[in-house]
Amino acid sequence: LPTETSIVDLARTIISLVHSDSNIIHDTSRVDDPACRRPDVSKIFHDIGWQASTDIVTGLEQTIHSVQALDLLRRQPPL
Repeated sequence: LPTETSIVDLARTIISLVHSDSNIIHDTSRVDDPACRRPDVSKIFHDIGWQASTDIVTGLEQTIHSVQALDLLRRQPPL
């Protein structure tokens, strides 16, 4: 099942995975925005039996790799 991850922890993980020196900016203007998000996957599990099989770090790594590969393809000169 998905684990609860704070937005700041998610941002830190992404920054680390892409080896960025980005800074996290905390926006306090959204007072109704939840600090953490944890999706409820019980409906999709009940309806079709689906459940996540990839942890968040592995999923992020795969997504980053895919985006980087697409970016490399876009930079190739046409044949």
